[in-house]
Amino acid sequence: LTCQKPDSLKNLRPTSVDASALVCPCGDVFSPCSCNKRLHDKMVLLDCQQRNLTVFPPRLPSLAHYKIQLNLSSNKIDFERLPLFGSTASNLLDPNTNVTSLDLNRNDLTSAFFDSNWWVSLHLRFPFLRRLILSQNNLTFVPSGVVEAWNATPDLTLVLGNNPWNCDCDNRALLEFLFGSGRMQVEDFHRMACQNGQMLSTLTFNDVCPAISIVLKTVAIAVPLLALCVLTVSFILFRYRRVLRAWLYNHGICLWWVSKSDDEEERDYDAFISYSNLDEDFVINDLVPQLERP
Repeated sequence: LTCQKPDSLKNLRPTSVDASALVCPCGDVFSPCSCNKRLHDKMVLLDCQQRNLTVFPPRLPSLAHYKIQLNLSSNKIDFERLPLFGSTASNLLDPNTNVTSLDLNRNDLTSAFFDSNWWVSLHLRFPFLRRLILSQNNLTFVPSGVVEAWNATPDLTLVLGNNPWNCDCDNRALLEFLFGSGRMQVEDFHRMACQNGQMLSTLTFNDVCPAISIVLKTVAIAVPLLALCVLTVSFILFRYRRVLRAWLYNHGICLWWVSKSDDEEERDYDAFISYSNLDEDFVINDLVPQLERP
């Protein structure tokens, strides 16, 4: 027995045909994409590559017990402006669409893809996503929040190669992920390179983010903050020094400071004396000379 159709399998023995090569049309039109279903693993293959798409396809297949591989490679999907749940893609309102693989290869994606609400919406929209292809874009940085989400989804496989990644401490979250347990999630780690062309697989975490640089950054932040605090406290002490000295004197604290002679501050004082005329001699001859004594 040999196969006669399709032409790609012609003259092959049925027992030698790879089951993954046996695909059939979906039986419905999902323009502008082509749709086939693979029987042996119950997978719908929705091919939308090179369709000049800027939005998601208007309709996704919904076949019972089938998963979906959505190929959007080589398009211009505008994730920075396009809301995931919108009228232009009304089918995406249903969060149960069983997309398990999403290919966004060659879409000119930048790291703004991660910074916007798109990433959160994507995760909520495709809760069964198990493979995400982001290779051959312009990605340089991944925020820590997204990396935490990847860590919390260990069965998510990522394809991140052929992007100009930023390989310094500013991208610390991603680098710790790649040089830690997250490397097992990245299918093409050996193809990930820094902006200078050096392959990440030839480096270690200390090569791209030395401990000394972390210390220097910490010092650079701490020193100005400490100086600001010192200046603030100094201003408050100077501005309210009289009140502070009076409070300390009343409580018997730091008397060595508050008991300093007022002459050091070159301040003059006036005294008003109220007395009976019967005490005039005492005031003039005894009291006033005593008050005027330095």
